[in-house]
Amino acid sequence: MVGAMLDRVDRPLGARAHRAVLATLFTLSGASGLAFEVLWTRQLSVVLGGTHRSVTFVVALFMAGLGLGAAAGTRLAVASPRATRTYGLVELGIALAAGLATTILPRLETVSSDVIRVGAAMLLVLAPSALMGATFPVVATAYASRVGDDRADEQGPGLLYALNTAGAVVGCLLTGFLAIGVLGLRATGLAGAALNALCGLGALALSRASRSTSPASAAPEPTAHRAVDRPALALALGLAAAAGCVALAEEIFWVRALLPYVNSSTYAFSAILATYLLGLALGAAWAATRVSPARAAIALSAVQAAAAAAVAATPHLLRVVDVLFPQYVGVQRARTLGAWLGTVAGVFGKTSLVLLPPTLLLGATVPLCIALAGRAGLRGGARAGLTSAFNTVGGIVGTVAAGLVVLPAVGVVRGIQLAAAAHLAIAVAAASAAPGVRALRVGLGSAAAALAVLVVTGDAAPFAGRVAEGWRLLLTDEGPQDTTTVVERPLGRGRTRGILSNGVMYAGDSISSRRYMSLLGHLPALLSRDPSAAMVICVGTGTTAAALAAHPAVRSLELVDISPAVHRTLPFFVDVNRSVWRDPRVRFREADGRRFMVGRDRRYGVITLEPPPPRMAGAASLYTLEMYERARQALTDGGTIAQWIPLHGMTARETFMLVRTFQRVFPSAALFLLTDDEAAVIARRDGRGFSSATLAAGLSAPAVARDLRELGFDGDRLAAAVLALGVAQGVALRELVGDGPVVSDDRPLIEHFAVGLGAGGAGDDGRLALLRAVASRGVTPVRMDGERPAGADEAAAALHARIARLVAP
Repeated sequence: MVGAMLDRVDRPLGARAHRAVLATLFTLSGASGLAFEVLWTRQLSVVLGGTHRSVTFVVALFMAGLGLGAAAGTRLAVASPRATRTYGLVELGIALAAGLATTILPRLETVSSDVIRVGAAMLLVLAPSALMGATFPVVATAYASRVGDDRADEQGPGLLYALNTAGAVVGCLLTGFLAIGVLGLRATGLAGAALNALCGLGALALSRASRSTSPASAAPEPTAHRAVDRPALALALGLAAAAGCVALAEEIFWVRALLPYVNSSTYAFSAILATYLLGLALGAAWAATRVSPARAAIALSAVQAAAAAAVAATPHLLRVVDVLFPQYVGVQRARTLGAWLGTVAGVFGKTSLVLLPPTLLLGATVPLCIALAGRAGLRGGARAGLTSAFNTVGGIVGTVAAGLVVLPAVGVVRGIQLAAAAHLAIAVAAASAAPGVRALRVGLGSAAAALAVLVVTGDAAPFAGRVAEGWRLLLTDEGPQDTTTVVERPLGRGRTRGILSNGVMYAGDSISSRRYMSLLGHLPALLSRDPSAAMVICVGTGTTAAALAAHPAVRSLELVDISPAVHRTLPFFVDVNRSVWRDPRVRFREADGRRFMVGRDRRYGVITLEPPPPRMAGAASLYTLEMYERARQALTDGGTIAQWIPLHGMTARETFMLVRTFQRVFPSAALFLLTDDEAAVIARRDGRGFSSATLAAGLSAPAVARDLRELGFDGDRLAAAVLALGVAQGVALRELVGDGPVVSDDRPLIEHFAVGLGAGGAGDDGRLALLRAVASRGVTPVRMDGERPAGADEAAAALHARIARLVAP
């Protein structure tokens, strides 16, 4: 079939058509490249952990591959007599290497050796990303190797960069909004590999179709450069590196600034990234087609001076945006497809107004630096490859510096101000390459921009987001992982406090919050055969940890949280956590909870999880089949696991899917209704019934009994009151949630929830759907291995009556 296709295109092809086909192929390649970056970041966040260090490492690794590939591709492009054919072979190499990486990476999670796991991940990502980086100089050489309009030759590299970035916008939108939810990560990766293969075959066909052109017109450039002006080249490449450093640092700052005003869903991240890339693509297209190489230096200086003012205005733009879009666009309210579309429109509206003005200016930078490198003596693929390589190296520095140094040291607003100052420095450096009076004009413009920066830049108050309005700010921690705030507001004669992460309320000390968080600690400890070793994943206010610490049988308690800010937030909640961090049995672990469990020799009698809401980006990895398999392996034989299931802000499809996923690994799991809005699924590793004797022993501890009485449980019949929370178990629970989809690493449907919003009934309120299902079937008592405590049936009947009232019209 391929041979027949090549035979059909084996005819003369003009230079313009040759360039058009190359540009189309390179655009498609940009779409697949961004898709792979998204996929590998998700996969490696499981393999290496989702901490800020791991995420920074993954991004830097991908970019390092691009930079190495761009440098190597420069030599390859110059040495290749048939650049179009070489480009096709490189695309086929990407298809093979990227497909293998997407398939193999998830299997690395259970590799016990850190050295082997990290080393294998590096090799799997570096190989295809290096090939991706090599495509730019090779395709730029192929684009310029056809005799034609000199203006087109000058515009070629910049225009190709713009088109490849435009393709990345499409790849970002398709991957983040559709493909992962519909196909899953692995199938999306294979589709991306197929797209690269298509680009490769298309380039090979194009190369064959171009053979019959005259040798004079098809000959590649005899050399990559004329006499090179080394100082001018060094300036051009240095400017490219500096611009890349600032642009990638700003991407991190903008994400952190925008999240409190939108939400932390995967759709919000995709929208922010797509808007950022769209601005770069449009700016690059303008610079490539509208600015002559002779004016590149003055244009670059003017663009960077304008970018300084636009970047520094970010805090003010956010305030304007918050007035234009006053409604918080959180995903928890989206239960129908229409509501979700409205949410997405709000996210894009906010991100576009904040990001498009500065990114349009940033996008012009790379084509202008390529033009400067051309004026210094480099041609074709050489100027494209070296400029891209230096820009990428600068991006690596900016990513690492912004995430690990600047954010923790000075925060988002000061980081944005430093970036604006860096733009001014680049503008002044670029002005030195501009001739005479123009340089003076640009210098004066830079000074005016500096004055504008000082005028428009306000205070350095952190971005807390609309959700914090009406609350008094007690603490802000702009750490490398997230922006954490502690807020307080009056409540009756007292007050209530809460913790926000990137503007989303994750935990608090209200009465209902204390009840369900305490039960997430008490229930698994009471039902475990031996709770001596316990672990809490996601610490929050420390309420769950304090409940576990109340059990004398707990001899060691590990608190695992991905955010270092937990050390600062816990003292604000001593009323509910009773200063649990001072307990000699407690050890803090700053780590990804899932990664922490894998490959450890230690086993736990209790594992309890209260992750972020499952719709939040990255949270799905703590609700998947694979996560529960890892937890099962980390439990002792009679150990117990408890997983929080939020009923508020969820659809019926999502609620049942979460329970169904847990029960797939723990078939004997029981569903406990902790409050009207919160539930938990609890199971023992060995699948046996819970022990009456163990329950009675745990309740005999004075601190435990006192805590439960304070939560409103009947002091005379504690065992019966606690067990009455269980509404279904085992077969009864399986019948209640029915058959349907589950959450897996490959298909994190709970994050990509929009896929199911169009299904009939899928958008129904998850809380009401679950309560109605329980009411229609009746409460199924939790199975014990001995006699049920006195009053258990009466307590269950009372619970069933309360549920019936809750679902009554």
